[in-house]
Amino acid sequence: GNTSQAEDALANAPKNGSTESELRLAQARLALAQADMEGARALLTQEMQRTNVTETDCIRWAQLFADNGQLDAGLTVLRDGIGRENNPASASESAVEQVALAIRVQDYPRALESIAALAPQFSEDPETVQRLVRQQLAVAEALASSEDNQSRAEAERIVLDVCERHPENTVAKAMHARLKFAAEPPDLKGAEEICAQLRASGVADARVYTLSAEIAAKRGQDALVYGFASKAAELDPYDSHALYLSGKAQLQQARYGEAAAILATALRIDPANVDILTPMARACAGAGRFAEFDAILARIEGEQPLSAPREAELRLLRSWAAICRGDWTTAEQIGRSVYESDNANAEALRYLVIALANTGRIAGAEALVSESALASSDAQVWRELAIRHLV
Repeated sequence: GNTSQAEDALANAPKNGSTESELRLAQARLALAQADMEGARALLTQEMQRTNVTETDCIRWAQLFADNGQLDAGLTVLRDGIGRENNPASASESAVEQVALAIRVQDYPRALESIAALAPQFSEDPETVQRLVRQQLAVAEALASSEDNQSRAEAERIVLDVCERHPENTVAKAMHARLKFAAEPPDLKGAEEICAQLRASGVADARVYTLSAEIAAKRGQDALVYGFASKAAELDPYDSHALYLSGKAQLQQARYGEAAAILATALRIDPANVDILTPMARACAGAGRFAEFDAILARIEGEQPLSAPREAELRLLRSWAAICRGDWTTAEQIGRSVYESDNANAEALRYLVIALANTGRIAGAEALVSESALASSDAQVWRELAIRHLV
């Protein structure tokens, strides 16, 4: 930041009605920005000598030091500040805030160390124990989102530990299911078994139903996807991912108008999520709403730079729109172009086959799908082959 501007603002702070405590905190922030640790600590000492220092004051000062690389100083503020009242409530709050501070600066090993050291002190305080468990799971969630295999393994260790010590904790069980789903390769059976147990217990957690929908989607069980995703959206109307899965399930079942409406809601909740655009464009074209399709296509084309897979996706959207308009020539040309450059692309194969079949070339369509199926383990290709046999 601009320290000279900060100094000017501090000079005018008393005129603007800032309290002495607020002014001292701002001065400490400036001192830390100037690497004046001694000055910042002196200001902290002055602040802590006040008789009416609140818990909020302690947290603000602790966060200031932690955010500037001084986690130990921040933890000391919490221990000596919040904990100085020497009563169970303040001791509990101090413990929870110490862990929260380490999590805030992403020092997860320190957070776990703090939890391990503090938890035994509150074994007779169920509320504090549960708060510490929630923080433990927050660390696990952060580690699980890492690309690092060691971090993911640590996340699983934490979750299993919580499941063992607190078998009633449905959040930990749901996280365990999510970790199984995210494994390489995914353990769909193990993840679904946990989700099924949670659903049977009557748990009202949207995340359980969203994960159940994701598992069903991986298995191609579109009806189940819609049922689970709808339940998730009922429990959490702002779960855009549940709505996304629900919309895609409707799309798979050719319920284009319903799919478009659901996906539009998902996009309103999460307007930055470009993954929603492709199925929404497909749904709009299927419903004959070509003006909306064109607008979505223009938005996708505005993404810069477009990756090669995204370019192929755009071309296939145009092929699908041509099918919906009955323009078989354009559909075939685009579908064939994409398929010839990537003969593992089941969607390109599907559009090409639809175009061939609708121009009277049934035998050619069936031969193309048969040839592709023999060279592929993609379930979508085999599904397409079954459809061609039924035409």
